[in-house]
Amino acid sequence: MIKYLILVFICACSACSEETPKQPPYFEVQGNNAERIAQISKLLKQNVVPLKSILDAHFVEETKGETKGLGPTDYCSFYTLNVAPESIADWVKVLKPLASDTKPNSSSFTSPAQAKSWWLTKQEYESLKFYDAFDLTNRNGWIGISQTGHIFITGCTS
Repeated sequence: MIKYLILVFICACSACSEETPKQPPYFEVQGNNAERIAQISKLLKQNVVPLKSILDAHFVEETKGETKGLGPTDYCSFYTLNVAPESIADWVKVLKPLASDTKPNSSSFTSPAQAKSWWLTKQEYESLKFYDAFDLTNRNGWIGISQTGHIFITGCTS
């Protein structure tokens, strides 16, 4: 009887200590220009903005925090979209400006953990006009638009 209990105890402990496979810390859309635009357009809500105006696109999503099974993991996304400068007005008219109490300031500048050449600099960040990202991405964050045709989007699940 004792041997049976010891065997059950060992089996139960080994089942509980098994590590779950680790998710990669980030996902980046790869491919040529057309492939990236196609994949990233699928991530954005089709009916919100004029996606046909996108000339180039980049995207990375990062896992934030090590929860070790104790709760949900947060994910943060970073998009850069290049559009023709004349189409900026089409984007602006369908986006909601951020509420004044949620507008980012220079101390809230964020960037991917792994530096990306396509992500904006802090100097560029300070010159953007900000809009709410939720309607476009289903994430809490912002859309920053420059009049030169660069659109930067970041949002997290938390």
